Amino acid sequence: MANKEPDKMPTGILLILLYLSLGVLGIPLSLLTPKVLFFGIIPVEGILASIIQIIFGAVLVALIYGIYKRFSWAYTLAIIYFGFTLLNLITGTLRVFIDQNYLNSLLGDEITGNMRALVFTITLVTMGFMLLLNAAIMYYVLKKKNYFKN
Repeated sequence: MANKEPDKMPTGILLILLYLSLGVLGIPLSLLTPKVLFFGIIPVEGILASIIQIIFGAVLVALIYGIYKRFSWAYTLAIIYFGFTLLNLITGTLRVFIDQNYLNSLLGDEITGNMRALVFTITLVTMGFMLLLNAAIMYYVLKKKNYFKN
């Protein structure tokens, strides 16, 4: 009887775990100036924002653990998490793109002229990149449903 080698973790799954781990590492930083913006229109600050960030951190840790252990619930949680992230990115990007005054209000008076235009461009490029990255991850997770079998 031959020994069955355990299933190897696909490289894509490993990269998703790395990406999610970076998100967990960012949680303590986000607590320094607790602000959350949902869908580009719902600002939350202070202790409530800190609580939301901690909850998101806990979700990320659970997601990392679940994906690593291949639990079927992690597939569902990943779809919900990346779906929410995509919706939040789309609405946030649209808000910045459509309403440049909104971004200006976030920047304050210290940043002026060409620097403001540069910040606007960098913001849109970054949000666009994050949108594409999260869409690719969502697509990959949907394709890898069979990976989640425990």
